[in-house]
This record gives sequence, structure tokens and C-alpha cells, in this order.
Amino acid sequence: MSSTSPIRVQLYGMLQELANAETLSIPSDIKSTEDLLFTIHTMCPPLEAITYTLSINRKIVSEPTDISPTDEIALLPPFSGG
Repeated sequence: MSSTSPIRVQLYGMLQELANAETLSIPSDIKSTEDLLFTIHTMCPPLEAITYTLSINRKIVSEPTDISPTDEIALLPPFSGG
């Protein structure tokens, strides 16, 4: 029986403050962004009320996507610009 490392989700800006963490460790059996976000919101309910952007392998993702434990996943805070 092999053990797979958890999925690491990097948080930035105000998301770190809300989660009280720089990263979240998600069980490696999560296979989609929908399941990932459900798990994140279960682990850290304050994040559910915030608008943020999901990035996988340095690309912004807005549609359901398959994920793997080796993906580089990040939650990015709301952006403002001019």
C-alpha cells in the first residue's frame, strides 16, 4: 500500500489571514476543483464568503478541472487595479 502526499494549496494575502495559514494540506484523493473547493470551505469556512481566484500550475482556472497531487495550486486574493 503506497502513501500519496497531500495536495498542497498555497494561500496569499488576506486569504492567509482568514485561514490562519500560508498553506492548506488537502487529502490526495481529491480529483477535481469542485471537490477541492468543497474541502477547502469545510476546512476553513471563512474562505467560502470571500471571492478569490483559483490557480493551477500558474494558470487561472474558472471552470471545473481535474487535479492531481503534483499540481501547483494556489488561492489568490481579489485583485484591484487601475
